[in-house]
Parts: sequence; C-alpha cells; structure tokens
Amino acid sequence: MSTAADAIARAGYNIFNLLAEQIEIDLVSDVPARSPLAEIRDAYRNETVDLDAAARRLYGDWRFVFTTKGRAAELALSRAVIRSGMTVLTNGLFRTTHRSLTTQGAKVESVPKQVQVHGSSNVSLAWLAERFAAGGVDALFLEPSNNGTFGWPLQLDNLRAVKQACAQHGAKLFLDATRLMSNCAALGDADLDVVREYLSLADAFVTSCAKECLVPMGAVIGMRDLEWQRQSFLNGFEEGSILEFQPMRAQLAAGFDTIRTRPSIITDRRRQLELLARLLRDAGIRTIEPIGAHAVFALLPAQEGDSPHRHHELQAHLFARSGIRFLFGHHPEHPGFVVRIPLALATYQDSDLERIVRTLKIAVDASGEGPSLVPISSDSIHTQYFGRFALRN
Repeated sequence: MSTAADAIARAGYNIFNLLAEQIEIDLVSDVPARSPLAEIRDAYRNETVDLDAAARRLYGDWRFVFTTKGRAAELALSRAVIRSGMTVLTNGLFRTTHRSLTTQGAKVESVPKQVQVHGSSNVSLAWLAERFAAGGVDALFLEPSNNGTFGWPLQLDNLRAVKQACAQHGAKLFLDATRLMSNCAALGDADLDVVREYLSLADAFVTSCAKECLVPMGAVIGMRDLEWQRQSFLNGFEEGSILEFQPMRAQLAAGFDTIRTRPSIITDRRRQLELLARLLRDAGIRTIEPIGAHAVFALLPAQEGDSPHRHHELQAHLFARSGIRFLFGHHPEHPGFVVRIPLALATYQDSDLERIVRTLKIAVDASGEGPSLVPISSDSIHTQYFGRFALRN
C-alpha cells in the first residue's frame, strides 16, 4: 500500500475521497466501516435468523420495521405519524430527523435547555409548561446525546417529566434513540432495563443501528400502534429502503444479541472516552466539558491569517503525517476549530488513543505547516464534500 502522503495527494487533498483501506484510524464517525467483531461478520451466512425476535430481546416488546439507514427510518416514521400543520418541539435533532418532519409540513420549534443542569440535553420543563399552556403542540421529538449539544446525555427524570406533560396535553412523544445506550453509560447506568425504561416513555422511536449495534448498516422503527407499523413499512417499501436482504438482517440480529449480552462494549467505550479526554488535556489541548456519550470534542485555536481552506489543509497534513482521518469543524460558541473525535465501539486500543493525541498535537503546533491548497473548479454535485484541491504554486 502506498504511503499516506501519496494517498491524500491522489485524493485531491480531501479526506472524504480516501478509500477505507487507506485509513489506519478513522475519526470521521462512530460508524464502523464493517463490523469490528468476526462473529457478527460470520452471521452474514445465517439463513434462519429471526430479526424481530432479536430486536425484542434488545429493545423490548415493540412492533418493528427495519430499514437500510437511520434517515430512511426517520422518513418512514414521519410519513406515518406527522401531518401538515402539526407543531413538533425538539431539543436539537440531527438534521435528517429535522428534515423528515419539515418535509411532512410540520412546524418545528426548539425547546430551550434546562440551564440548571450543565452538560445535559435536558429540556426546560418550565418553558415546556408555558408552551403547552399556549396551546397547539402536537408532539415532542427528542434525541438523547445529540451532536448539537456535544453528545451530552438526556436524563431519565427529565424525560419522565416530559412524558407526563405530553400525556396531560394529548401530545405524542417520539425518540431518536440512536445513541441511547451510550447516553445511559454517560450517566453511569447502562443497564438494559434503564435503556428500556427510556424507550417505554415514547410512543415510537427510531434508531440508526450503525452507531451502537456493531454493524455498518440498518435502522429500526419501534412503535406500539399497528397502523403506524403498517404505514411505516409501506412508506419504506415504496422508497426502496426496507432492509430485505437476509444476510444483512442476520448480521444485524447478531449485532443486537452481542450488544445485549456484552454491555461491557458500551461501558468500555465510555472508559476510553474519559481516557482520551484526559490525554488531550495533559497534552495542553482544550476539550469541551463534560465529554459526551460517543465523542470527545477538542478545541484548536485559529491562526491569524488562516486561509479559507485551512481545515482541509490541516486534515490533509495530519493524514499525510499519520494515516489518521480527522474532521475539523466550527461552532459559533468556540473560535477556531472544533474537532469531534468519535470512537466506534469495540474498535480501538488504548495505544490508539495515545497516537491520536500525539497526532492532534501536531495540528496545535503546526502554525503555517501543511499544504497550501486551492480548490479545483468542478460542476460536480458532490463538490461540497468530495471536491478536489491542488497545491498552490
């Protein structure tokens, strides 16, 4: 295999154009490129698996629909339960979940955070009471440990109070439970009974299995209502997004059973996140505190006179030096770069974390280092993510 420097040059100095086998450590997402456990990959050959039964063993007694991806599950559920003109309150959903509501004609309003509890995704119960009193609220759709709040957890007591308010005012409660087990681990209790109690408060939930179930694909919609299940399935079928391929269903079922019987996989990721944050701080790299459920968010200072492509330049520079793919971004509350460092489950050794910190320290000390890039003009619709760059002469 060619060197990382050669690979990033051929990729047009854009980390999104790299092939998976070229990347030694991939920190763009907590979704594994393939299952990290051989027994789950081997389950691909199982022709007799009962995916519904495996889902019930993990999530409890729900009616299920299985789709290829989380965004497909969001759309299928929204088309089943959301009607034009409905008002839905959220605590900062992932953008595809938000879009699944607005495309149905719903009006989406953000609920302020509970300011008394720093580092949580809790909603303000006082604000919620006033909003319900004003009328016109049809549903709440909440996401524990969402990226918009640095992966901070949603507490069970807060969700219980939200459920009570919804019941009093005839509103539905939906959950994007994609990182719910990690949410519970961040609060110190990842017991499956606690996870199921969160879910029991919802009228329906969706989850992208790739984040917590040790597989690179699949999503679940869970609901109590038979008509919702029928409509969700029909919506997914018409969009071509139902998870029909039996080997994939078998692998997903194996992921469900593995994470159910080995909860230490969730808690060990929590331990590694805490270790990573400590190593970053020891190296003089600031982190957003408290750390979230699936990632550590590090802060890198901006340099005076930074080019508009500095994030591409640093990402390319670090990959060429280390073979590690980082993703730099911005946040309105934090000047400079925010680096989300997600850890996929059952993927990293502690020595990998030390290597990540050493490499990121290069970016802190790399004032003026790395390639100077100019974008290559293109009409491609993929340019936003997959555009190519050339070295500036």
